[in-house]
Amino acid sequence: FKIRVTGSNLKAAQLSGINTNNIILSSMFISGGLAGLAGVEQVAGIHHSFISPFPEGMGFLGIAVALVGRNNPIGVIFSAILFGALSAGGARVDMLTSVPREIIFVLEGIIILFVASEYLYSLLSNRKKIKEETHV
Repeated sequence: FKIRVTGSNLKAAQLSGINTNNIILSSMFISGGLAGLAGVEQVAGIHHSFISPFPEGMGFLGIAVALVGRNNPIGVIFSAILFGALSAGGARVDMLTSVPREIIFVLEGIIILFVASEYLYSLLSNRKKIKEETHV
């Protein structure tokens, strides 16, 4: 609860007596530890050695998964499955047809644009409502 409050509104969390610095640092330690475990799993479990050109763009794909999943744990699971299926399907489409694999990046971009446009629309409509309430 404290992590969600701190992430949603830092000022409100501070005013309610939550030690926000402690929450931020502990969240960073936990996420860093989880990232380290994922790295260990990649090195020790799959490849058994460190491979220098780690998949580029994986961090940006993680941001896209979180965005499409709306930072909801269940939504992120479905979003990750969607992007994973697109990625795996892209390799298959490239092998079986003359469609280039890069079309998957275009599809991912379109999905991200639609989700981001919904965020932008809600932000603009909220601003319009606030302006109307203050002018009345």
